[in-house]
Amino acid sequence: MKTSILFKSALVASFLFFTAATFALNVPKPMAIDIDDLGWKEGWDLHESGGPYRLGLPQGRTMTLQDYEVIVYLSKAVGVRLKSLFIMSEFDRSNICARCPTTNEKGSNWDNSALVSDSDFAVMNYVKENAAHIEFGLHGVRHEFWSASVNGRDIACYYEERGFAYVVLPKLDKKQYTLTVTTGPSDMPTYVWNDGTYNVQDFQSGTDNAVVGLEMYGTQRVKVKLRFEPREVTSSNTGLEIKEWHYEAPFLSMLIHGRNIQGQPGVITIRGKPLREQE
Repeated sequence: MKTSILFKSALVASFLFFTAATFALNVPKPMAIDIDDLGWKEGWDLHESGGPYRLGLPQGRTMTLQDYEVIVYLSKAVGVRLKSLFIMSEFDRSNICARCPTTNEKGSNWDNSALVSDSDFAVMNYVKENAAHIEFGLHGVRHEFWSASVNGRDIACYYEERGFAYVVLPKLDKKQYTLTVTTGPSDMPTYVWNDGTYNVQDFQSGTDNAVVGLEMYGTQRVKVKLRFEPREVTSSNTGLEIKEWHYEAPFLSMLIHGRNIQGQPGVITIRGKPLREQE
C-alpha cells in the first residue's frame, strides 16, 4: 500500500517537473478595479450645455500623459493590473463621429480637429507599452443622450448619476400607457433636472410657457431645461415660495422653499417669449 502511494507521488512529481521544464506557464495578474472615462482630453463637464459629463475636472484642466503615468505608478505599487475604460471620441483624428451623428451631441457637425495632436500617439503608445499594468477597455465613443415621452407628453423629470440615466414618470392613472425612449445626437429639449429630494408630480412645457407641479421638502434648487427664455416665474400658493431664480440658457434655476415639512404641494408657472421672437 505504502509502496503504491510513493510510486504514484513520484510519478506526479516527475510529470509536474517535466511540464514546468517543457512549457512556459503564464498566470495573469488579478484585475480588481475598473477606471471609467479615460480618453477624455478636456476634463470639464459639458452636460448643462447639452454635452457629456466627462471627468468633472476644473474648467481648462486637460488630460495629459502624466495622468496615465499615475495609473501605471499605482498599478506597480499595489501589484494589480488596472482595467482602464476609454471614451474614444476625442481621439477621433478624421472626424469619423460626424459620419455617425448619433454618437455625439453635435451630430453631423462634429469636428474634433482642435483636439488632434501628436500627443495622441504618445498616450496610446504609452498604454500599449504598459499593457502589464493597464488593461485597455472601451467605455464608449462619447456619452449617450436620451429622450423619453409618455403617450406623447413630456416626462416628469430626468437625471443622471454614476453613468446611468434615470427617467421619472408623472403620476399615472390606472390605464395603459406607451413609454417611448429614443437615443439621438442631443439630450431632450425640455425636462426638470431633479437632483434633489423633492417630487415632480407634473411637467408640461411649450414654446413660451411651462408648468411644474411640485411637492417640495425644505428649501431646494429646481432646474428646468426650457425651449424659451423665461420672463416671469410664479407659484400657485404662498406655501410654495420662490426665493430667487435666474436663467442661464438653456436652464432655469429656481430656489424654492416649501412651508409644510411633510411636503408642500404647488404649481410653478413659467412664462416667456417663444424662440422665434428671440432670433
